[in-house]
Amino acid sequence: MRLALLLLTCLTVFALIVGYLALMDFFDPVGTRDIAGANMGLLFLCTGLMWVFFVDLNQTRKKLDKCNRFHSVSGLMNRTATLSSFTTQMKACRRHRFPVSVLLIGMDNFGEVNNRMGHRGGDIILKHVGERIDSVTRDEDITGHYEGDVFFVAACHSDGEGAEKLATRLLDKITTEPYKTRGVNARVSVSIAVATVPPQDYDPELILYKAEERLKIAKSLGGGKVQLSD
Repeated sequence: MRLALLLLTCLTVFALIVGYLALMDFFDPVGTRDIAGANMGLLFLCTGLMWVFFVDLNQTRKKLDKCNRFHSVSGLMNRTATLSSFTTQMKACRRHRFPVSVLLIGMDNFGEVNNRMGHRGGDIILKHVGERIDSVTRDEDITGHYEGDVFFVAACHSDGEGAEKLATRLLDKITTEPYKTRGVNARVSVSIAVATVPPQDYDPELILYKAEERLKIAKSLGGGKVQLSD
């Protein structure tokens, strides 16, 4: 793909140069006015300009698509894109009758981090937390920025036991090593809520409700722990 883009870029530059030279030759008062050459030059010039416009439009579209799908701070999918992917995953798991687990990861002390390190420092912490979550989850899992200081993981094929193991690994990965930003080491505490539904209960709203309620319980108990669903 990159090689093709480089080749097309070179052809565009060539078309622009050939078109420019041909037109300059046509308007040269001491030269012979080759109308066919001028038309060919104009064609090359227009082709080059159209390609430049197309590339710029395509790059702009990609940037807009990224802004619409990904959180500007963490780099993970935003809430809308996350829930859309989760709904699609739920349908696939329902067809094959696989269990599905949702984990909500909420930071316990993010207000303190913001007060200590400023909002820019808090944003850096959020980005690093998102990276650590991504490093633990599998390629087929869905990871996203759910809201504020809460992250989302959906694991198809994971029953309650598998989801508990994943939550334990996430808790260890996120909280064990400090985060260094602006020359300061900061530690974060997170609460992780786990909700699992069997194949017969595929309801995205239900599993999200269960996870949100478990997250509230985990935070009310002081945070820093995994709260499992019933």
